Parts: sequence; structure tokens; C-alpha cells
Amino acid sequence: LETATGRLIWRTPVGGVFTQPVVNDGKIYVNRRVSKAGRTISQLVALDAGSGDVQQIIEFPMLVLLPPAFDQQNGLIYQVGEHSNIYVVDPSNGRCQAVHYTGHEEGEISVPAVVVAGYLFYAENADGKSFVRIYQQQEDKTFLPVQERLEIEGNIVIPMSGNAAQITIATNLGGINVFDVDPNSTPVVSVMANIPKTLTTPTRQFFIRKDGLLWTAGRNLAKYKVQAILGQITPVTIGEPGDIYLTPLQAHEDVVVHVRQRQGTAAVTVSGHPAGAVEPAWETDIGGNVSALLSPQQNRTVAVSSDGGSQTIESDGQGTVVVDSQRSETVNWTAGGFSNPQFFGQNQVVLQGASGAHEVQLIDFSGDAPAVTRVSLQGARGNSTADSIAFSGGVVVPYENGEINMYSLPSGERIVLPFQATLRPRQTTQWSNPVLPEDDADSFVIMQDRNQLFRIALVQSPRPHLSALARRVFEDDVVYDRVAALADTVYVIARQVNNDQMIGLSSAELREQNRLELQGRVSWGPIRLGNHVLLTTDKGGLYCFGTGQSLVWQNEQFEAQPVGKPSVAGQVYLIATRDGSLKLINPTNGSISETIETSQTISDSPVVISNRAFLPTSDGGLAVIELGQAL
Repeated sequence: LETATGRLIWRTPVGGVFTQPVVNDGKIYVNRRVSKAGRTISQLVALDAGSGDVQQIIEFPMLVLLPPAFDQQNGLIYQVGEHSNIYVVDPSNGRCQAVHYTGHEEGEISVPAVVVAGYLFYAENADGKSFVRIYQQQEDKTFLPVQERLEIEGNIVIPMSGNAAQITIATNLGGINVFDVDPNSTPVVSVMANIPKTLTTPTRQFFIRKDGLLWTAGRNLAKYKVQAILGQITPVTIGEPGDIYLTPLQAHEDVVVHVRQRQGTAAVTVSGHPAGAVEPAWETDIGGNVSALLSPQQNRTVAVSSDGGSQTIESDGQGTVVVDSQRSETVNWTAGGFSNPQFFGQNQVVLQGASGAHEVQLIDFSGDAPAVTRVSLQGARGNSTADSIAFSGGVVVPYENGEINMYSLPSGERIVLPFQATLRPRQTTQWSNPVLPEDDADSFVIMQDRNQLFRIALVQSPRPHLSALARRVFEDDVVYDRVAALADTVYVIARQVNNDQMIGLSSAELREQNRLELQGRVSWGPIRLGNHVLLTTDKGGLYCFGTGQSLVWQNEQFEAQPVGKPSVAGQVYLIATRDGSLKLINPTNGSISETIETSQTISDSPVVISNRAFLPTSDGGLAVIELGQAL
């Protein structure tokens, strides 16, 4: 993109999963993973920064999961391997000059190495802390430590940043440390200034140094002044929390570029922020995520993107999927976009707005062309902290002020009295996404602040209102804000010392029925799919529960990270994974009947129409997969 305007200059397919791009000497470098001769390999791809043309491909003997580091003084590339080694490569010819054994294990290093003043820095993560090791390659190609390792509280999960004489290191607990690097001092590396940790819960936070300023982007965007002579870091501006910052910050001339997902939407916004300005100079929405939805009544898939595109895809009755171009048209959206699409009735889709959930878009697909209505939610106060849900003929929206409101569409009127959680003055609350035990259930379940669980229903007397029929307080358990419900059982995940537990509660009174020790930590789910509840853990694979919290099966070989929601196709379950594959699961025993690779980054749930699966991708497209005999 052009820095001054955000205009698209070029776009190049990379192929496979690739790392964050790094710019060096007029080239853009990315490490990608591709399949070759039946195995996955890693390649470093160099592209011309002006044209996007591929100029060089360097293949490594082991997987590499991180971007390379560049030694400007000596013209070398340092590449951290998945484990054990660091590779030294000459970028002029792509040849390996040396391989240095470090002994690090898989998963210990989360960020690329950095070279400052000829010294190589790399960070190893341990439980709640990090160790930064400092090495220098000698003339005889030996690799020697410069001083004792640096120990820092918190894990280093965001790339370190170095300039000629300093290195800046941030942790997932909000701490930021600036170190001086002086070859003539002992020790070579010493603390210049720091921002103490501000968080108790690990959070990803990006940062960048530019012209004496330190920018951070995590839960908000903040700007600090670095005063090296005084050894101080002082705040300049600190923004309000809400948006999610997705990628490392970039600096081009006097403009800092950041990429964020706006609160309450899947829209991705790129902004150019001049160093001396309070607000961005320009903003561009790119690659709006696609959510594909299936209307069973019409055997129709409606593809809706967060930046306004809509398209109808249907079957012609012969198993062939066709796109009706007469139905495809662009919808005019308000700034910020919309997300969380769900069917409302038989032929309508409702999407939640980004701007504090004060409006929704209602799209009616029953006619020849989509009819779009922008609906303002009347009486809405504050921001929404969770997804909306279609319930009892209306739309339910939870708010940070403790209210849960129900609206009629397309009028946007509040049709019942809200449920109001008990809060202290000026206190706000965080709701989980509400869930239904069945599609047409007469009550929903929702978690407040990870310590109170409610079953809420629409009660008609004396006046229609949302009321809590049951409430449970978790006094002795630390629970997640992810809840699932199936028939007469509500599922909650509790965190224990080494593993998580699945707690089964009666849906009527929210009383505990039983507990099951899981293997490891829950990484996806729990989520209802038909008559089952699915979840994955980092050590136990894929779990399937039935009614009464009975464990139907467990597939310990399932190692991929799912994305979106699972789907049903014929007699199999479909689960899309973050690495670009679609897994077909036997619902009776959990075995994987087939894995289909897409070579794309999947962003949302799979949808099936006829014998094809549609997978939304991160670049705003739909990957189409022939399921064939798999169904």
C-alpha cells in the first residue's frame, strides 16, 4: 500500500502459510511453508519491494516458523530454526555460511532474533518469564555468548526491536524494557528505561520506536516519549480500549501504520497515523472477512463480507453450484462494517454493527435482489461486549452497562424490558456470547465476568421482560467465558493447576452434575453441533460430548487448531483448521475420514451446498472444495 494514501500498489500470491513480512535492502522477505514430495518444508522468499516479483527462494533443512533477522554490518541473515539451531545465510547467493547449535526446544522461541551493533539477540520463553540470550559470531564462524542472559518477567511474544545502539523488548504482561547496547561497556547490554508491567492476564501488545517516540498497540493505541538522557519513558497519548490490533506496527517516514479489527466487527482497517497527530490521516478497509451462511429452506448459500459485498450461491438441482449474478450486488455499509451474521427467520440475515452495537443491518434475500435495511437500535446505551443472538422472534444484545436488551426487526424497537445485572456505580461488565441449548429454545445461557452464569428467558407477566430463571456463582472455580448448552445440560470450562475440567450443570437450575478432567488446556470450544458438544485441548485432541455430559469419544490424534464453527455434511462433521485444511470427522467415533488441504488461510466456518464446501478465507474470498464421495 502507498503510505501517504493507502492506495494499493501491488498484490502477490505467496502460496502456503507465511510469516510476517520483513523489509531489508529493497526486498521483502517472508518464510513460507509448502508441501514438496509429500512433506512440509520451509522456504525463505525474497520479493522486490517495488513490484512484488519473486527474486529468490532459499530452502531450509528444517521447519522455520519465524521471520529472519538481518545483520546490516556484515550482510548476513540469521534464521532461527523450529528447534536446536540458528542458520547464518548469505543473502547475495542464498548459501548457508554456518549452523549454530543453541539447544532451544520447539515452542520456546516465539519471536525472531534481532541484530543490534553486531550482536545477535534471541528470546526463550519459560513459565511466566523470558530469557534473552546475546551472542556474537566470530571471524572463525564460532558463536560465543557476550554476557549472562537477561531475565524478564512475562513472555516475549511480540518481535523485539533494535536500532544502532538500543533494543526494545515488550512482554505479554504490558512491560516494556529499553536496553542500551554499547560494545565498549561492561556489561555490553544494560537497562536504559522501562515501563513496568500493567497486566495480570497475558495480552499480545505490539510496539515500534520512531523519532524518539514509542508507540504501543494492544488493547489500545498509546504513544510515549523516550528520554534517553534522563532514562525515562513518559506517556504522550493513551487511547481508549476497544479495538483489536492485529499486526506489528510499521513506520514509513513520519507515518506509523497500524492494522486493527474494530470493536464488534470482523472488518480489518489499515490506518496511517502521523507522529504528531492525535487521529489517523487516512484509513483503508481491506480484505473484509467472509461469512458464508446456508439457508436450508432454499438450499442457498449467502456470502456476506464485513466490507459490504454480498453474493448468493445456489444449486441448480443437478448438483452443480451456480452463482446468480442478478442477485449479486454491493451493499452500502456504514463506517466500521458489520459482523456476526446469522439467519433471522427463513430468508433474512442480521449483522451486528461495529459502532457500539447501536445498529444492525437486516438483509432480506427472498426477492430477486437483496433488500438492505439499516436499523438503529432504540434505547441502546453503552457498548456491546458480546455477540448478538436471534431469540424468540427478536435480537438479543448484551451491553457493558449490565443490560441485556431485546429488539424487534426491522423497527429496531426495544420490545421487552431488559435484564439488568447488579453493578456498582460506574462499573462495567463483560458478557460471554449467549448460547442456546436448541435452535428454537425458550431460554439462553450467558456468563458474566467469568464468575456468574445465568439462564435467561422471556417472561410475559406482569410486563414482557427478560428474567433470570437460574443463577450460579463460581466462588471456588476459575472459569472461562466460553459456554455451551445442549438439551438439559450446560457446559462450563474450569481452569485447574495442570489441566482444564469440563463441568456439567443442569440447565434448569444450573446445579453441578459432574466433572471431567481434560488433557491440557481448552484451545477451541465448547460449541454445540446438532446433538453433540465439541472442544479441543492442546494435549488431548478433539472431544465429543453428548447429553448429560457423557463423553461420546475422544480423538487424541487431532492436533490442528480449528477456526470458526463446525458444520454437518451428510454423515460427517466438517472442521476447518487455521493451517488451511478441512477435516472430515466421523461423528460416531471421531476418526478423521479425510483431510483436504486448501493452501489458504481459512477465516471462518465451512458451509456445504450440494457436494461442495465453501470456506471463507482471510483475503475476503471463498475457497470451494469438492467433497465427492466423502459424503
